[in-house]
Amino acid sequence: MPLRSPNWFVALPASGWGISERLPPLPRGFRPMADEDLHVTIAFFGPIEAEGAERAFRDFVASGPYPALSAFLGPVVPMGGDASRYTALSALLWASSQGFLEQTERWHRELRAQAGLLPENRPFRPHLTLARPSPRAHPKERAAGLSWAKSIDFGGMDLRFERIALYTWSEDRSKRLFRIVSEAKLVDG
Repeated sequence: MPLRSPNWFVALPASGWGISERLPPLPRGFRPMADEDLHVTIAFFGPIEAEGAERAFRDFVASGPYPALSAFLGPVVPMGGDASRYTALSALLWASSQGFLEQTERWHRELRAQAGLLPENRPFRPHLTLARPSPRAHPKERAAGLSWAKSIDFGGMDLRFERIALYTWSEDRSKRLFRIVSEAKLVDG
């Protein structure tokens, strides 16, 4: 897939925990996220220059250390548009460690400011994207996706985030959408 524009973001990697293995088969018209692509976005930078994204991440890490965080996987909901044209099916994150939501929201504001970006005009909602519908998905396929989402129960699966990373597009998006460019360890409190 040719790259149309840069895409940069900072996230908490969520791979290697068997989340994908706990999911039922997706309905037709959906692409699952590769296990290596599972993450919780903290700050979306979008199409900024690589140098700016890398500098913002490097400056953020240098002003640490930052604590490791934990959260429970909650319900899977449509995101990125109204229920009939959503762009992703994502598990919401519920705080299981003191300050998870406050900490991630503060990091969100700090990272965007360090990248020279204005605050986003939408509420910050930590989530883990599990699947995306095809842009041409039929309304019946999208409805099946919503039924799939409602069928998932993670049973309060607790995730411990011990890394934070800067991501961009993968060079081969047929296998993975994203790649980690740089990462840092979060420390035990």
